[in-house]
Amino acid sequence: MAKPKIAFYWCGSCGGCEATMLDLGEGLLDLHEKAELFLWPLVMDSTREELEQLPDGGLDLAFISGVVNSSAHEGLAALLRKKSKNIVAFGACAQLGGVPGLWNLFGLEAMKEHYSFDGSAPGQGEPGLLPQLQEHIKPLDRVIEVDYYLPGCPPLPQWITIALNALLEGNLPPKGTNFVPDKILCSVCPRRETKPKKFLIPEVKRFHKAIVDPNMCFLAQGLPCMGPATRAGCGALCIRGNMPCTGCFGPSERAKDYGTRALSALASLISYGDEAELERANAGLPDPAGVFYLYSLASLSLNLQESRHG
Repeated sequence: MAKPKIAFYWCGSCGGCEATMLDLGEGLLDLHEKAELFLWPLVMDSTREELEQLPDGGLDLAFISGVVNSSAHEGLAALLRKKSKNIVAFGACAQLGGVPGLWNLFGLEAMKEHYSFDGSAPGQGEPGLLPQLQEHIKPLDRVIEVDYYLPGCPPLPQWITIALNALLEGNLPPKGTNFVPDKILCSVCPRRETKPKKFLIPEVKRFHKAIVDPNMCFLAQGLPCMGPATRAGCGALCIRGNMPCTGCFGPSERAKDYGTRALSALASLISYGDEAELERANAGLPDPAGVFYLYSLASLSLNLQESRHG
């Protein structure tokens, strides 16, 4: 029997999701034995023409990382959707818009003015023409239908392996499945025993100005930590490195909007009696969007835009 054909493609991406594939180590050799790597710009030469020549549905699985913010990205995403039986939104940018989604606070015109460029972007487009950057950054499922989600910045090899094995063994879950189990990071945090059942913090501290206890819950120390709103699956790597969670694995199934859930979790802990105390308490949050929507602003801003237009 012919081996399943697999593709990896990056849109607007730092390349971290593709690079983490190399962390599979010997697992890459196993993947090579079981599947045909048809497209992977990071490690092999391939052309759009080769992809176009495949029959529709000729790819068994395509992992697409990065945000969609140019005509080239939209074109390749649409082509991969046509040629693939299954599409995985690979990483935080493809799933939620990622850190680049903060662009949506300002828009294309502001970016042109700030960076002195004309709105063109390098990449594959029409022959002889540069693709055009778009007004808003979009998660992948705002452009094409997505079958599965693999969160993280970047996703971890263990979840990549589970997703690949599900395909290779013919045991794919229902459409729309997130391959990372639906539980909250606080439930597996190595500091969970130090999180008080009930507590109030008098102020929100900025991490670089605080003396951080390496064993105590960050929230109990007045430091913003997105653990109460974030899906587990990262192994609490940041926590173990004495850094608060920033939310790259995205929301649980129970949260319609990640930032609102994270804001609610922190706001419920802040102690204040009047407006002056509230201002002092919030002085440690000079950039709320960058704290609560670091990875998901593109999803929120597009929801708001759609609601305004019907």
